[in-house]
Amino acid sequence: MQSSESPETVSDKLKFYRCKNGYLQSEIADYINVDRTTYIRYEENVLSVYPIDKITLLAKLYKVEVCDLLDDYNKFLYNDQGKQIKKLRKRLSLTQLKMAELLNVGHSTLKQWEYNKANMTQENYLKIKSYLD
Repeated sequence: MQSSESPETVSDKLKFYRCKNGYLQSEIADYINVDRTTYIRYEENVLSVYPIDKITLLAKLYKVEVCDLLDDYNKFLYNDQGKQIKKLRKRLSLTQLKMAELLNVGHSTLKQWEYNKANMTQENYLKIKSYLD
C-alpha cells in the first residue's frame, strides 16, 4: 500500500478501510456475500473491475461515498462510461467508426461501450484518459 493516508488503488482502499474499521477479511467476505478467497482477490490488486454492488455495500459499511473506494478507471465505469465516451467523441467531432479506429477496436465494441453493454477495457480507458478532462 502506498501510504495509509492516501491509498490509490481499489485494493489498497479496501484494505485501508477494512483495517481502519477493525474487520477481518472473512467478516467482510461474509458481509458482502462472497467467499473469503474471492474477497482476498479484491485486496490483492488482481481485479481491474470491481463489482459495484459489492463496493456499494462496503461504502455503506464504512460510511463513505462509493467513489471513495474507487480508482479513476472504476469511477469512469461507475459514472456512466457510455455518456462520457459519447461526450468525448462528440467533442472531438468523431463518428463512432472513427473513434473505434482511433482506439483500434471494432465499431460494435465502441457501440457496446457507449450503450453501457460492456465495460471499456482499462487499456483503452488509459488511451482516452487525457482527453476526458
